[in-house]
Amino acid sequence: MPRARLNPHEWCERVPEVVPLGMDHSPYPDRIVTKPGFERDLAKRTLTNLYNQRPAWLAQAHDTLDKAVAAAYGWADWTPAMAATRSCGDCWRSTWSARPRQTGSGR
Repeated sequence: MPRARLNPHEWCERVPEVVPLGMDHSPYPDRIVTKPGFERDLAKRTLTNLYNQRPAWLAQAHDTLDKAVAAAYGWADWTPAMAATRSCGDCWRSTWSARPRQTGSGR
């Protein structure tokens, strides 16, 4: 996901984190600090709001990920339309119910 979507450089600045004693650089990522006057705008930039808006790049990323997961599980009949009607749990159960059950200490 583009980092600038949640923290646009026009509204935020990166501030280097403190360097702990005895170290020559900080092991921590820079802090993201809101520029004065943008606090309310930035507060609206949440992942929940992003998913509710569902921009095209996010929908495409999810489709790509869904296809990769389906391929990894061997769900050859999976299509993007199934994502809305079939849960991952349904797919998982159908995959594992087709396999022979192990018994004894081999579990």
